[in-house]
Amino acid sequence: MDKNTSALKMRQPLNEEELKNALHQVSEQSRQLYLQNQQLAKSLEEANLSNFFKRLEWLWKIITTNNPLLSVDFVKKCATEFESLMAEPTEQKEAPEENKE
Repeated sequence: MDKNTSALKMRQPLNEEELKNALHQVSEQSRQLYLQNQQLAKSLEEANLSNFFKRLEWLWKIITTNNPLLSVDFVKKCATEFESLMAEPTEQKEAPEENKE
């Protein structure tokens, strides 16, 4: 009978206080997830920026070092990539960023 009474209790609609508590819990969980999302987005942005500068460092090292094992074509590709990364962003790249806000 204990299982039957608990099953009946689960089927009954929640009263106003129980609904308010449930709403508060869901609202708090939502707030925590939002804050966690903001923190993760910030961490991702920092990691991307760090990776960007590390890539620039490696490209510069490849371009400025005379290594006979690297082909001239590869060094030229690295120089082209370095130039494109160091150039000012075009208007096309800025437009999507403005849409995010």
